[in-house]
Amino acid sequence: MDGPLHRFPFLAVLSAGCASMSLGIAQAAFEAVLRIVEGNPTTDSGPPLPERAVVHSALAEAEGEIEAARLFLHSAVGSVWEECQEGKPSPLESARLYRA
Repeated sequence: MDGPLHRFPFLAVLSAGCASMSLGIAQAAFEAVLRIVEGNPTTDSGPPLPERAVVHSALAEAEGEIEAARLFLHSAVGSVWEECQEGKPSPLESARLYRA
């Protein structure tokens, strides 16, 4: 039992699973906010929420942060997986990536 799957650090698997769930929760929360913004007319004298620049900016920033986290997770898991396929796990580097 010396395949890449058996060399993949167990705690890294757990960390990736937790990170994936966190990303799913963040994505669901973002989509819920989008539904609220689209369905709620404003209660003050300003323009409706979907037409406010500050709302567009905040939504774009949140979406970018979620996507950046997703890409970082995929990159970190991919790097560790490549090391495992090559037969040279790097526990220190793997631990650093997963604790970031």
